[in-house]
Amino acid sequence: MKKITLLYSLIILSLITSISTETMFSQVHAWRKKIDGEGLTVGINPLNPNTVYAERNSGQLYVSHDKGQTWAYRSNPSLGGFRQILVLPSDTMSMFCVSFDGGLRKSSDNGATWSTVIAGFGIDGESVTYDPNHPDTMFAGNFSNGAIYRSTNRGGTWTLMGMTSSNLCAMAVRPDSSNILYAGTGQGRVSKSTDFGATWHLVKPGGSSEIPRIVIDPTNPTIAYAAAYIGADTNIGVWKTTNGGESWKLTSLSGVSIWSLELSKLNPNIVYAGSFSETNATVYKTTDGGDTWVSLAVGILPGSDLWSLKVNPQNPDDVWLALVGNS
Repeated sequence: MKKITLLYSLIILSLITSISTETMFSQVHAWRKKIDGEGLTVGINPLNPNTVYAERNSGQLYVSHDKGQTWAYRSNPSLGGFRQILVLPSDTMSMFCVSFDGGLRKSSDNGATWSTVIAGFGIDGESVTYDPNHPDTMFAGNFSNGAIYRSTNRGGTWTLMGMTSSNLCAMAVRPDSSNILYAGTGQGRVSKSTDFGATWHLVKPGGSSEIPRIVIDPTNPTIAYAAAYIGADTNIGVWKTTNGGESWKLTSLSGVSIWSLELSKLNPNIVYAGSFSETNATVYKTTDGGDTWVSLAVGILPGSDLWSLKVNPQNPDDVWLALVGNS
């Protein structure tokens, strides 16, 4: 994935849901801008979702404690173009920040100071994650060579576990079995590991350019979704597995290039998917596990690339979107 050009700027949007006065009890969705910035993601405190993080000016981390109403400078992690900001639920003072290159950075003081915990590391989609049942155990996949790292001490130190294919964009941990991982790699492939990332076998063949995001249903971990970016219409969109990742099928959202993807932990049948390299930029939403989708485009600039989606873990209608578009 090529990097952002200087002709564009990041816009962090929040999805506003309201009650229509004309059609009582119907929901009206619109995206409202919260901040301009340089990064490609937004991070949410999982225990206090009013607190969110974003890169405003190049390399500068900003924080909001009121859901984006006001923002304050926090620190400079010495990176630019953040691709992922991750806050651990087991210790929200522990945060991670990573870009396309420059190493994986960790903060143990709520983003005030940073150290490099994996040198020579970078991501393209979102490939730094943790075991949902044991968040002190973390995994990180390197984009360029497919190296898989594991930490058991909240990301303080890391061990190289194994290798999967290069152009590794996405990684996710099965919440029922921390030894089971999914990885999205180049040419639209998905691989599965059952030994903490040491060895891998292919479960979805290639077809698209990349698999930038994989999310797993926490209530039924045999179900997972994968975003597919750039390729033939029969290969792009949102893919789904219902048998623990052994096989994958396209949902009804197909023929559209998708990059960002997120589901609601409260209601995992609710999934959001953001378009990329599409003229009609939009976020698609399903409430039935991918059988049907609706477009939520109000407030999104035409032609935008939708890099990152984050859902409030306490409210499935409270959604954050990081996009790149004409400003």
